[in-house]
Amino acid sequence: MEPRDVLASLDRAGHRPRLAGYSALDRYFKVKGTPTHLWIQSTAELVDLARLFEGLEYPGLEGVEAALTLEDTRIYFVTPHTPPPHPLLALTHDPSRDAFQAPDALYPLLRSPALALPTPFTLSHALTCAVLLSRYPYTPPPTLPTLIPSPHPPTETQAATLSLILTGRTPWHGLALLSRTEALPRLWPPLARLRDVHHVKDYHPEGSVWEHTLEALKHRKRPDLLLSLAILLHDIGKPDAVPHGTNRFHLHANIGARIARTFLRDLDFPSSLQDDVAFLVRYHMLPGALPRIPPRSIAEILSSPLFPMLLELYRCDLSSTFRGPQPYYQACRAYRSFLKARRNPFRDPRLRRLIKLYVE
Repeated sequence: MEPRDVLASLDRAGHRPRLAGYSALDRYFKVKGTPTHLWIQSTAELVDLARLFEGLEYPGLEGVEAALTLEDTRIYFVTPHTPPPHPLLALTHDPSRDAFQAPDALYPLLRSPALALPTPFTLSHALTCAVLLSRYPYTPPPTLPTLIPSPHPPTETQAATLSLILTGRTPWHGLALLSRTEALPRLWPPLARLRDVHHVKDYHPEGSVWEHTLEALKHRKRPDLLLSLAILLHDIGKPDAVPHGTNRFHLHANIGARIARTFLRDLDFPSSLQDDVAFLVRYHMLPGALPRIPPRSIAEILSSPLFPMLLELYRCDLSSTFRGPQPYYQACRAYRSFLKARRNPFRDPRLRRLIKLYVE
């Protein structure tokens, strides 16, 4: 089943489904790609939803009656009566008529280049505004409201929000807002610690580890969630790394892989995603050394289906510095040489020669 099948089932049953909130805004601003989350509003009661869809869940989130997990998308069935955390989320879209509906006062906000921030400003407001800045063409005001004490949003809301931020076109805008309003240390302390670790300007002129991370996100070619999480977390081990000789961040990739896994586990991301991100974080330094390492010694890593994404992570990491793309191209050539050698029928998976050939 795909999201459009869910909409079609509701429509056939006469429940008038509409895309709501971020999903309606994605449609309004023509955001491309498969959504990680989908918000659907309809006239269906809970018993109707249970009758139509197997595997219905009840996450207990405010304004959400039920949820449904598809292969790549988490669907939320929302009530029309709960006030949204931001006026822009009042927008809905009727797929059957391809028509938007919203209060008249909303349209000036939709077309304004600056994002209006609600007051009082809570953690939930901060997360909502971070998504709006990451996914849509808004700019934050020069001054931000003071964050007032408020309960932490549920873990599932935090995970959904982080996914929406990172799959947006400009995630650095949303993450910067969380940092500037001090929502970041309250929500995700491991990320906030990156702000206090400063790089040597000879290698990272862009500034702190946090500033480097935001800069690296700008070099993505597509807003893929796995890649974006890996970029966000690739240096998360640096605050805990201990200098060793001339290496200021000794073993930070290994440390970071453990912290990244814990961070994602605490947000209830799928275990498969935790594994993939941990792999990318652990080996994110490897492509830079690839031309100097015997391929047979790392054949298992090179054979991973994630290795092309590891190269892309390395490109984004490298592009945020002053060093230029040459090391990335060298790593790509070394990887292509490995793939060519692996296709050689006279070598085993570790590239050892199976048969000695004698030419007389």
